[in-house]
Amino acid sequence: MISGPPYGRLRVSRGGEQGLTAIEYALVAAVVMVLLAGGVYYLYAGVQARFIRSEQCATNAWEGASAEC
Repeated sequence: MISGPPYGRLRVSRGGEQGLTAIEYALVAAVVMVLLAGGVYYLYAGVQARFIRSEQCATNAWEGASAEC
């Protein structure tokens, strides 16, 4: 039988590596937050453009102009 750490463990944590691991997790979290904020902004801009286009179409239809919506 083989003695030692469990097979699923990828890295042996030492005292000095805990700070590095925390920094790595913070960087990953920061990248995820930037991507999430960009996605929310892109979605907001798309929805806003759709509402503006619908508003213009409804205004043109109310005024009797030819609406090409």
